[in-house]
Amino acid sequence: MSLEEVIPFLYVLALYPPAGTFLAVGGWMLGPMDDTRELGVVQIFTGVWQTISIILLFLAGDGFGAATVLPLAFAWYGLGITSILGFTHFKPIVNSTFIVLIIFYVIEAIYLLMRRQLLLPLMLLSYAIVVTMAALWVYKGILRKATAYVFIFEGIVTILIPAVMLMYGIPWP
Repeated sequence: MSLEEVIPFLYVLALYPPAGTFLAVGGWMLGPMDDTRELGVVQIFTGVWQTISIILLFLAGDGFGAATVLPLAFAWYGLGITSILGFTHFKPIVNSTFIVLIIFYVIEAIYLLMRRQLLLPLMLLSYAIVVTMAALWVYKGILRKATAYVFIFEGIVTILIPAVMLMYGIPWP
């Protein structure tokens, strides 16, 4: 198996943990939101798993893919550490990683759309939208339930389904 054949499976490895974590965050936002420590462990696990995926993608020669996963891994680490420490406000995470993630993913989506790709840019734009909604919830206290449902939708439609497509060799549009 050549390195080019391994890269789609490395993307699958990078996508599965965030799918579950998006579902967990959405469920947490719909609940009483008292304890964040368990959620933090899940978020740290996702960050570690994505770091492993970043290293493997880089070693396989897909620096672009590794760079795409990197901002989200930092966001998971920041959210995980904040959650484990028991903080229920995430303003430092929004200030440090969310804004960078939004800008990075919008620019990358525009670049990929110019190269006539469709699914990955739409995934990246949808991540930018959900992170923007989460930032609005953190700063303004609005859109909590809508953001929770978008997290659940994102976890299934824009993360899990593309991962399954890659795993079974179904080409992305």
